[in-house]
Amino acid sequence: MELQQILNQLEGSAGETVKTASTVDPTEAQLQEVLGEVLNETTEKTAQHRNTQTPVEGLMKQAEMISGAEKQAEIEHAKMLGMAFANSAIQKWAAYDAALNKEASMHNEEAELGEAIKMAAAQGYADTSSILEGYQEKTAEEEYAEGQEAAIQELQKVAASEFMKGAAETNILIQRLYSQG
Repeated sequence: MELQQILNQLEGSAGETVKTASTVDPTEAQLQEVLGEVLNETTEKTAQHRNTQTPVEGLMKQAEMISGAEKQAEIEHAKMLGMAFANSAIQKWAAYDAALNKEASMHNEEAELGEAIKMAAAQGYADTSSILEGYQEKTAEEEYAEGQEAAIQELQKVAASEFMKGAAETNILIQRLYSQG
């Protein structure tokens, strides 16, 4: 007999007491009898439980339950990560698809303008060829002479600049000597 059954019996007998005035409250003997039955059942179940399971087995059983719960949590976590990865991949693919469609539409427009592009390329080639022919007509001696002249002019500028700096520093030193002495 379980505790709920006892409560039900007590409530039932209390309900009967209310219903009929002639019913007597449960006696002490009846209560002890019911209480004894409950205690005997509990003691028997505990004894059976103790006989069938050692403390180590109990701990092992609890550890298995905890391990199972952890595995289930890991599975759920892996499912959530998988879903997040899949959603991210789908979003990226959608973005790539949109970019690809945009690029394809641009290429279609370029195909329509293909003739104009070919004409512009031909004109650019002709212009570039004429410029290059002008450079090819210059001789190596002319380029050498121009480079040598530019180098001499640059050397003269640097030398003049350095001479002027040295002269200015010399004047400053001479003035300091006169002021000290």
